[in-house]
Amino acid sequence: QCPFSSFTTKLRGIESKVKNCNEQLCLITRRTQELQTTEHVIAELSTQNRELREQFHEREVLLPLFSCIISILDRCRQQTDRFVQLKDKYIKNKNRAAASAVRSLIYSKKADIVELENVLANYGIESFRNHEDTFDPRVQKCIERTPCYEKELHGSIAQRLLPGYKRYEKILRQEFVTVFTLSEVN
Repeated sequence: QCPFSSFTTKLRGIESKVKNCNEQLCLITRRTQELQTTEHVIAELSTQNRELREQFHEREVLLPLFSCIISILDRCRQQTDRFVQLKDKYIKNKNRAAASAVRSLIYSKKADIVELENVLANYGIESFRNHEDTFDPRVQKCIERTPCYEKELHGSIAQRLLPGYKRYEKILRQEFVTVFTLSEVN
């Protein structure tokens, strides 16, 4: 027997084990890559799921709530305007008790307005009024048209009724205005 034959046999055995280890290593590498791909897909799906939940929450919960608060603010403003007119009427008629009661209502409504606007501000919502004199349909809604006979006034703001509201530069509700429209002179 050749002394190298047992060595050769051992080498072949080692070679077979190394080959088997390489195959196992390739299999482990492939499965690791598959797991990494799976983890990446799961992370992407998780991110998309979170974004969709946030969008759903904003669309189905927050925006209707914001709209409701804005409507309440509108009514508070309108009531405040009516109370001011009523107070002025009572002052003119020298009814101090009624004027004082209405004054209390005005302060109360103004406090409600401040409180509700603070709630909206906590969510990044702020009221705005467009500073341009010309009607801009992107940020304003024409509630009423006011006839005018001067061509220069056509399309300009006649009266600002209620402020608009925006959240992070996205318009939630346009400013309500009345707009001058040119009337034919008969």
